Amino acid sequence: AGSYTLTVQRRAPGGQDEVLTRTLKVGEGEQIGHLALTLGSQESFRVAGRVSGIPFGEGYRTWVAIRPLSGSMPGSMPGSARALQATVGPDGRFQFDSVLAGRYRASAAVVKLGTVERTDHFLDVLEVLGETDQITLQPVQPATLAGTVEVAAGALPAGAIIRFTSQEGFGYDWTRVSGADRQFHLKGLRPGTYRVE
Repeated sequence: AGSYTLTVQRRAPGGQDEVLTRTLKVGEGEQIGHLALTLGSQESFRVAGRVSGIPFGEGYRTWVAIRPLSGSMPGSMPGSARALQATVGPDGRFQFDSVLAGRYRASAAVVKLGTVERTDHFLDVLEVLGETDQITLQPVQPATLAGTVEVAAGALPAGAIIRFTSQEGFGYDWTRVSGADRQFHLKGLRPGTYRVE
């Protein structure tokens, strides 16, 4: 609740930059030319829990990151939202203080202290419905895809790109097709259903 001052910079007709400042209350909106401003509000929650099945504690620095799955929250797109990060304590516990309701892909990074050795882990999908301290995130084994591209007519150019787009909102990954044998190999893919292009 309350009022907030929004400052917007836009290019005005004629090419000059114009700075607009408006004070709005939550739920209010204003139209400025072709620009529509609306100040919304969403409740956020404290989300805490523990990790299991990955190194943490003495000799390690471990942290968990969560990023909204595309389509799970209004306006979310792959890569559009910054990841939230939380350090994992010596007891394996983590806490995020302000998380919006939605579905998140979770991952963990582990650094062995005294080395440059870092390992990254896919974790379970996290669904936030409200405040909780009972979450347990476990690693998910990454997948490897390999195969041959079959083409109906014509030759496939060497170095052609195959794109794998997640149907669960994990984003996408890609690989190149090798030369005349049309082989591809993609390691480290989060398990799920993908559209291949």
